[in-house]
Amino acid sequence: MNIISDEELFIFIDERGMILEKMELYRSELTEQHKAQIAELMNMDPIILNRMDQIKQEAGQWLERQGTIRNQQHAYHQHHVTDSFFVDRRK
Repeated sequence: MNIISDEELFIFIDERGMILEKMELYRSELTEQHKAQIAELMNMDPIILNRMDQIKQEAGQWLERQGTIRNQQHAYHQHHVTDSFFVDRRK
């Protein structure tokens, strides 16, 4: 699963879902051989789910890093009001 890109995986999952929906119409016509092949394909689900979880974790880590970077940049680039002034009166 690591040999395909994330986009390719998402396309594969979408296409797989559409195929499974279409196959549902022919459930009554499936032979035992077909059922065995489908079961073999369904055994791949944990691999697909594992890869999807990895992608989710990577995305979460990326978002965390972006938030940290944004916070650090904000600390160094404080926005002060520049249209005000201070008046010092002599005593």
